Amino acid sequence: EMVRDLLSEQRRGRPAEDLAAAFHQALAEAAVESARHFACRRVVMAGGVFCNRILSEQILARLEEAGFEPYIHSQLPPTDASLSVGQLWAAAEGMRLESPG
Repeated sequence: EMVRDLLSEQRRGRPAEDLAAAFHQALAEAAVESARHFACRRVVMAGGVFCNRILSEQILARLEEAGFEPYIHSQLPPTDASLSVGQLWAAAEGMRLESPG
């Protein structure tokens, strides 16, 4: 729906800069909604999408405004290579929660 709306706005002559800003804002809001859905206070972000400085800054700011504690990589590669670290952590956490005792 978001893409359809943006394309409609483009056909009406809305400037590309405005469309790009609206796209980034919509993605940032989607990140906040995802965090709310999972009800986790701490949010860790990684992957190639965070090579986009504008998007990263907006998501970090929106999460903080919404009361979340966002984290972004500083020692891992800023690409999808860092996703595997999150997957390993999630798997280890899941095993920890499932193990008896």
